[in-house]
Amino acid sequence: MLALFVLLYVAPLPLRPLGSPDEVRYGAIAREMIVSGDWVSPRFNGVRYFEKPVLGYWIEAISLSALGENAFALRLPVVLATALMALVVLLLARRFVSAFAARLATAIFLTTVIVAGVGTFAVLDSFLALFVTIALAAWYAATAEPPGRRRLLFLALCGCACGAAFLVKGFIAWAIPVIVAAPHLALRRQWRTLATFPWLPIAVAVAVTLPWAVLIHLREPDFWHYFFWVEHVQRFAGENAQHPRPAWFYLACLPLIGWPWALFLPAAAAGLRGEPPDDFRQYLILWVVMPFVFFSIAKGKLLTYVLPCFVPLSILLAAGLERYFVKGGRRWFGAAALVMAALFAALLVALVAAQRGVRGSPLYTAAELPQLLAFGTILAVGAASAAFACFSARVPLRLGAIAVAGVASILPLHFVLPQRVVEQVAPAVAVARYASAAPDTVVVADASLFGTAAWVLGRDDIYVVSPGEISYGLSYPEARHRNLDARMLEDLVAANAGRADVLLIVERDTARDLAPHLPANASRAEHGAVVLLRIPRSV
Repeated sequence: MLALFVLLYVAPLPLRPLGSPDEVRYGAIAREMIVSGDWVSPRFNGVRYFEKPVLGYWIEAISLSALGENAFALRLPVVLATALMALVVLLLARRFVSAFAARLATAIFLTTVIVAGVGTFAVLDSFLALFVTIALAAWYAATAEPPGRRRLLFLALCGCACGAAFLVKGFIAWAIPVIVAAPHLALRRQWRTLATFPWLPIAVAVAVTLPWAVLIHLREPDFWHYFFWVEHVQRFAGENAQHPRPAWFYLACLPLIGWPWALFLPAAAAGLRGEPPDDFRQYLILWVVMPFVFFSIAKGKLLTYVLPCFVPLSILLAAGLERYFVKGGRRWFGAAALVMAALFAALLVALVAAQRGVRGSPLYTAAELPQLLAFGTILAVGAASAAFACFSARVPLRLGAIAVAGVASILPLHFVLPQRVVEQVAPAVAVARYASAAPDTVVVADASLFGTAAWVLGRDDIYVVSPGEISYGLSYPEARHRNLDARMLEDLVAANAGRADVLLIVERDTARDLAPHLPANASRAEHGAVVLLRIPRSV
């Protein structure tokens, strides 16, 4: 299991350039905390950034301080968070299900696409999922303990984790434990417990969050209004919510984000069918269903939001598959494995067709043929493993073959993607290659690339065209001059003539719109979707 974790989670960390906009955003915010010494008020590109509280940035900043400003340091805390979630899966399943289910649940969790994808990508969702996981695991452990010191310790741990989760993502971190724990106690008809148990976790959670909550209010009186109203109410229910999706979005994406193990849900359900659900299984079902429904109701949706559901889902799958094989089941599992083998084979055919240029230029360049061969080999291994799982008579080998197929699904994301695909989601490559700039260079970027420019160049003073996610920060009087329209850009170039170079880092469409407003001596370089326009100080 440790070797599996190193292969899927640790080894890829330094290989991929940081993705845009998420990874470069969190890297830049953490770096600005280190440079400025302000660990209270988050800032992005030098302006107020109130979309999230502060703990996720603290964690990233500590890692950058210790290991340097690089991709490995930025992603390592996320990997460690995933490792701790896997440990919780192992401990919960071992205590409340069986040793076999514990090992299987851990393997399921680590080889599920969404877990491996988010768990090697520097975003805050892994921190939220970790603390929510600890909170809900500690809560259930407390309900399973007799009155005494251990119960109080578990309740205090639950509150501490809730407070930490709040400091990562805000009020949503308190909603998830409540919508799981309260229905569970109601199903058990423990009304008195429902009235008495929450007070210690609430007190501890408030104690954890209060110091920073007071400091940010004193430092930035508008923080709580913006954070609660815009980032919670409007994002959850507003017509202008970010990332609007229909209510069935997560359900439709479950086969993709839960690949490959989501295919085996029917087999797991068949294994549990006919058995009276024990208390722990009821709790796990609530842990999966309630957050899933909650996020489905919200107007704004991202796939990473439902990551906390995959801890209990992994345990349920393991418990169900264990019972399925004890009962002598084969059909549902074999059918799912056969579907998986067919899909791997279809992907292999699609890869060959794409390389032959069936729908455009070849996917890989001539210099990238080793990556192409490795990709094809990985897909072939995935197909063979799934086919082996269809017919092997030994249960551990069948389950191990599916885990190998899961590994084959994840490895290409890290090691063998074409360079042009990598650079499409990671424009830091182009910016680092072409955007070297003297310290006095005036840098301008658009909404898509200012975060990348801030991270790569180590700047917090970039002018922005179409400010996007930092519109609120640029609305403050001292920052408004950095929010440029075309006329203001002309004035900025004129003001720096003879004094400093002006460097524009923008996407192709933005470059086309700005071209009429730039002087004739502007030089141009393109790399993928990134356009760099340099106006020398000498006219």
